[in-house]
Amino acid sequence: MKLYLVRHAIAEDPAPGINDHDRALTDTGKSRMMRTTEGLRKLKIRPALILTSPLKRAHQTAEIVSGGLAGVKIELMPELAPGAAPSKAIDALRAYAKHKSVALVGHQPSLGYMLSLLLTGSERHCEFDFKKGAVACLKIDLSPNPTRSVLQWFATPKILRHL
Repeated sequence: MKLYLVRHAIAEDPAPGINDHDRALTDTGKSRMMRTTEGLRKLKIRPALILTSPLKRAHQTAEIVSGGLAGVKIELMPELAPGAAPSKAIDALRAYAKHKSVALVGHQPSLGYMLSLLLTGSERHCEFDFKKGAVACLKIDLSPNPTRSVLQWFATPKILRHL
């Protein structure tokens, strides 16, 4: 399976009275993510499914990616919420192993920990700094235990916007 790890776009700053779960994307975040998605489209990326964190900013990012890639189906994956163990998200991903490609939309540092875990077997062995809107592409085999993965590319949002 091809696995795309996508960090949510630029969101509102934390503020008193605003629940972290409800922080939305900014207009700049929406605009940049639309242009980032154009780069993904030029790379002919078309996941079979987008799994997203239940937080508003991640779900909004998933909607932008879905719309820019001709309406890819979106499903919530609670294991992508901040603070969830990356191993739990990987375990939940096994239910989607029949798909040729899946995109996960989540948060930092969880996505960085997940990428390190998939590549090295340890969440903290390698540090990956996902900028807001960054995307990593992996070739992953979920069937055997342990999981085997190869990083095919890692792109900043700036690179994707300039394609």
